[in-house]
Amino acid sequence: EDILTAAFELFTEKGLEAVTIEMIAEAAEIGKGTIYKHFNSKHEIFASLAIRRGNEMLRVIQQGIDSSAPVLVQVRALIRITWNEFIEDPKEYYIHKKCENILAVDNLGNEVFEKLQKVREQNVSFAKVLLQKAIDEGLIIDEPVEYLFLIGYGMILGTIELLGSYPVEDTERLYNLMEKAIIDGMMKK
Repeated sequence: EDILTAAFELFTEKGLEAVTIEMIAEAAEIGKGTIYKHFNSKHEIFASLAIRRGNEMLRVIQQGIDSSAPVLVQVRALIRITWNEFIEDPKEYYIHKKCENILAVDNLGNEVFEKLQKVREQNVSFAKVLLQKAIDEGLIIDEPVEYLFLIGYGMILGTIELLGSYPVEDTERLYNLMEKAIIDGMMKK
């Protein structure tokens, strides 16, 4: 836990590429060898943070969405939860954003790579199931679920990403407009 805590602070402060195992060891106040007893590389440490974050995100989503509510209410809740999770903690957003890059790293152990893939797929699957249900109920356009997911998720992440360069005073108004664009864009006409 000390290793992960120190690494999280360093990664979000300096960036994944700039952080070294030595820096993590120093921040955790342990020897470099101790880190290698638990992790094969800084990428594996980062992946472990991404796994933890993904599991937490799934827990928040499952607790925050009433499965008995109408499907469009559930979709809106998913959009809101995703937005809130990333907008409220930019450090966590950094971990999530870099997670996609870490999947291409060669020096991740198989077990860590598989855990990272699994947690990522669980989160994506939750959204795809909701979208498929909305299609089946005739509420949204009948297009491949993967496309609808990518468009909706891309709008959320893209908007959050751009807020870093183009801050706005009223993020709630921005959220409402973004949600409307996602939902209206998928609705059957």
